[in-house]
Amino acid sequence: MKIESKHGTGKPAYAAAATLLAATALVTGCGGGLTETTPYSSELQYEGEPTEYTPETIAVPSREYFENVDKTYSVDDIIREIGGYDEWDGSRSPVGFIWHLENGQKAVVHNGKGHVLDSIIITSGNSEELLYIRHNGPEPADVIKGFFDAFKTSDFEAMKPYCTEFLVSVEFKEDNVSGIRKAEFLECDNGEYESGGDRYTFYVTISLIESGDSENTEMKTKTVRLILTRDDELNWKIDDIGVPSDN
Repeated sequence: MKIESKHGTGKPAYAAAATLLAATALVTGCGGGLTETTPYSSELQYEGEPTEYTPETIAVPSREYFENVDKTYSVDDIIREIGGYDEWDGSRSPVGFIWHLENGQKAVVHNGKGHVLDSIIITSGNSEELLYIRHNGPEPADVIKGFFDAFKTSDFEAMKPYCTEFLVSVEFKEDNVSGIRKAEFLECDNGEYESGGDRYTFYVTISLIESGDSENTEMKTKTVRLILTRDDELNWKIDDIGVPSDN
């Protein structure tokens, strides 16, 4: 992973000015999600005049700011509001712009088409939490539930709109899908998003009858792995159904 750090170099003049102004707004009660403060000392150009700050405080962005940020913004808009990012990750496309938060976490922001925010991910150590991703249509969990609402009656045609064309072409058979003839949704985890990869993995517990079972066989409880992706219209679709495993 290619991580470029800006620590030790000082924030750019426009970013530092924006952050100092935000800190002033914080004092007057209009902080916009900027909370914690840390020492900072630099000289910057503001409206053409050099200004020396010794030591001043600058506001550090909070998680709340990124939870509530205007989703029509770009990375440049965020920089104008809270100052420059601290790191960037160029190992994936799109590039991730990283802000350090006052609670010790990090916010990783990606631009999408049209230079509007595509995703915001909160990281803490090795864990990632998808805070926001641009999409149209139902949420991933609703796609999964709609898929299994049709699966419980083996209505394969009604299941197809929830799936990618690839999955339909490969896994949909005359009397089963991925070796499953009938399935009912029981529960689902919160999913894990692959940053920069448009892949969302869920483990779903279902009761099912597999294609090799007789009509009179009782339904068994198993767990399947579902991978969802965004199509060209940014709708979530099921792209892969893993082999069921016994609970």
